[in-house]
Amino acid sequence: MNRMLVVGVVVAMLSLPAKSAPPETATQVIVLGVDHAAQLVAREDRPAVLAAFLDRAAPDAICIERSPEAFARNDFYEFTYEVQDVVVPFARERNIDVCPFDWHPSTEDAQLGFGMDLEAIPEIRPIRGFQQFLTFPEPAQLHRTLFHADDPHNVTRSTQWSLTPAARTAQDLPRRLFLYRTFLQAKRIAAAARAHPAGTVVVVVGEFHKRDIDAVLADEPGIVVVQPSSLGAPNDADVHQRELPAYRFAVASFNLLGRQAETGNRDDAFLRETVDALSGSGAAAEVQLLATRLDRCRAASVAPRRSGVPDRLRPPPARHDSPGPG
Repeated sequence: MNRMLVVGVVVAMLSLPAKSAPPETATQVIVLGVDHAAQLVAREDRPAVLAAFLDRAAPDAICIERSPEAFARNDFYEFTYEVQDVVVPFARERNIDVCPFDWHPSTEDAQLGFGMDLEAIPEIRPIRGFQQFLTFPEPAQLHRTLFHADDPHNVTRSTQWSLTPAARTAQDLPRRLFLYRTFLQAKRIAAAARAHPAGTVVVVVGEFHKRDIDAVLADEPGIVVVQPSSLGAPNDADVHQRELPAYRFAVASFNLLGRQAETGNRDDAFLRETVDALSGSGAAAEVQLLATRLDRCRAASVAPRRSGVPDRLRPPPARHDSPGPG
């Protein structure tokens, strides 16, 4: 009987409407939805644009998509370039609090549900699918902008997936885990916001999570959710000021020296500007390599098809009917 009473009290407390904090004590939370590492291929979403936006937001804390336990080991997801190479160095340089907020199942639970350790890097990468090398094969991904995820239409595909159970219940674990993970992400972000009353907290998270996180935080007392686009995009001068050789080398290397080059999906004008801007970096040999590689990639993309060359060595034809990034 006592146990039922306690449960009833807890349920009643959870049902009470949240009390709004006075505006002067509320924490602004800005959830920036990103396509992980797309900063490496999209001119309007490049690393310096993200850094300039963080400057404009002037946050008291930045929340990053990694679990607290992994972050304490300086351990990051391999595909979150924007976190470990832009956001964390930006925050450390300015003594801004970094708040890791991700959640993932234990190794034992992952083995039980999926039959594998989700974070173990395979010795041999699959050609496609889970744990393949990261690439951006769709032309639309080159045109991504910083505030892409602010428009609900742009994330419709992920929203529908998260709301639609799998046809076979036994295959519904990825969706259910995604929802649970996102809810706990939002709760950890709320805790970070409470630790910075009347401040500003910027959240950098995969865009698939943004809709749910915004919705959960909207009902949290003491928090005001602010859309990133309401701050306005950084201007060219601000972006130029935030450019770093490390950003440019990352962009050029990813597009020209890795698997991305094999897709044939490049913004050659952006890459030419990037490589040319590195000419005074003091790394003459590296810059020459990148410039030569860019020239060869451009030549290959316009060369007529020759017999005897395996199709797998050719970049795929550009597609103009893609639905865009998810």
